[in-house]
Amino acid sequence: MTWTILLALPLLACQEKIVHRYESENSLYFFKGADQYNTFVQSDSLTYNFTTKQGQHQRDTIRLRILAAGFLSDSDREIRLVQVNSDNPLAAGEGVHYVPFDDPEVAGSMFVPAGSTRAEIPVIVSRDSSLRSREVRLEIELQENSHFKVVIPELSRFVIKITDMIAKPVNWDVLWKSYLGNWGPEKMRFLADYVGIADYEGTHEATEMLFYRSKAIEKLNEYNSTRDTPLAEADGSLVTFPT
Repeated sequence: MTWTILLALPLLACQEKIVHRYESENSLYFFKGADQYNTFVQSDSLTYNFTTKQGQHQRDTIRLRILAAGFLSDSDREIRLVQVNSDNPLAAGEGVHYVPFDDPEVAGSMFVPAGSTRAEIPVIVSRDSSLRSREVRLEIELQENSHFKVVIPELSRFVIKITDMIAKPVNWDVLWKSYLGNWGPEKMRFLADYVGIADYEGTHEATEMLFYRSKAIEKLNEYNSTRDTPLAEADGSLVTFPT
């Protein structure tokens, strides 16, 4: 924790000096670094992987912090945010991988509140089936409008990488295999969605591992009983757990 705070301080100091040059301008920029108590950390990009989330999430909301320089206002001030990589083959699809910023579900949150210099804006990402085999990039940019200028180009862009691809935990064969059997992408997706296992790297007691195995067997039986074909991997091999 201490090292994280110490490393973030130069970033903040540098950013404050840059922003200070434009303090008389009503301008916007993405927060970068850590806050005073290190409870919020934001870089200029992040990766969102649906497979690391517990439960069957089909959508989730990422909140990005935006700061305003210049003078305070006694009324809300709209933020203009756009995707700038739409033509790229690896680009996130509007309405497919994320909710458009002009959609009523999101547009009502795109503002800096009256009397404030900060805003937390929502970016709603969607679990489209195409994400199972690829990673897409949502490159967004703050743009000028009647309320704000953008005078710090290096702080005006943010990149969100979105995926639902499965990666085999490095300790699966050493720790998890004896409890959950051979690894497979569909098995691991099932464990995340129905059993609730999100952390494979931490310390796990034997009693916890046995609980996961018991729950996995129970949930797999429930899953297969409600479908015409049992859960299987892409090669046709059935998903099973040791008994």
